[in-house]
Amino acid sequence: MYPIINSKLVYEGIIVNVKIDDIALDNGQNIRRELVLQRQSVAVLLVTDDGDLLMVRQYRHPVGKNTLEIPAGILDGDEKPHVCAIREAGEETGFIPQSLEFVCAVHSSIGISTELVHIFIGRGLVESAQNLDFDEFVTIERHSLHNCLQMVKNGEITAMQTVIALQALQLSMFTESSE
Repeated sequence: MYPIINSKLVYEGIIVNVKIDDIALDNGQNIRRELVLQRQSVAVLLVTDDGDLLMVRQYRHPVGKNTLEIPAGILDGDEKPHVCAIREAGEETGFIPQSLEFVCAVHSSIGISTELVHIFIGRGLVESAQNLDFDEFVTIERHSLHNCLQMVKNGEITAMQTVIALQALQLSMFTESSE
């Protein structure tokens, strides 16, 4: 870990803060790093009893288009990731998973962001009521794993957490069938 010579918060937003750190390297040089400070988040791939995947399509301003993803959201306060995953699944899709399998936790962009995304696979879905935020407009779609993997290959699904969850599900199915 390099010593921080100077640190300045340059932007304070609703979802992210941005700061600039000046860091002293071992070789005597100083460098400047921009950091996006984000809270932890979750993403959950919902698998129906018949093997379909519940996906959400929503507009994402940074890429300027509607994207197909798995439900995801930011942890509230000291909320535990598995609790957040259940909450987000219910809010976005109207289905609550009765079981969750932890896949992994990944830094979304380790070079600039502090965000850590906890990825889960949810099964045993029980229907509830969708409860979207005022600024969320999502359409729920059912797809097969094969179809979703084709969309990854074709560049139609590009959200990192969605790609990882789909590949984890594919790998678990492959591992189960080869045992």
